[in-house]
Amino acid sequence: MFKIVQDFWKSLERWLPSRPLLPGINGIDKLDAVRLNSKPENISLGFCKLAARYYIFKIKLKEKNLNTSTFLMQLKHYELVERETLPQKEFYSKWKPLQT
Repeated sequence: MFKIVQDFWKSLERWLPSRPLLPGINGIDKLDAVRLNSKPENISLGFCKLAARYYIFKIKLKEKNLNTSTFLMQLKHYELVERETLPQKEFYSKWKPLQT
């Protein structure tokens, strides 16, 4: 399972720099997902890391395979929910850097 999780994180590390406002990401520090500051790109990255950790946990409980595409669909679902619930300014400051 460890190798599978490593591969999942590496695929996210390849995906994140492709986001327009997050091009400087060289790697993901999986342990600091809760250490955030107020910059929108850091909030976005922090949320993405927390969502990924939750996804890994959930998949492990269900004894299923990790899949980056499935995780990105889950991230898109979070985006759609927050589009309906957050004030517009907060929504765009959080989601624009990820643009899923």
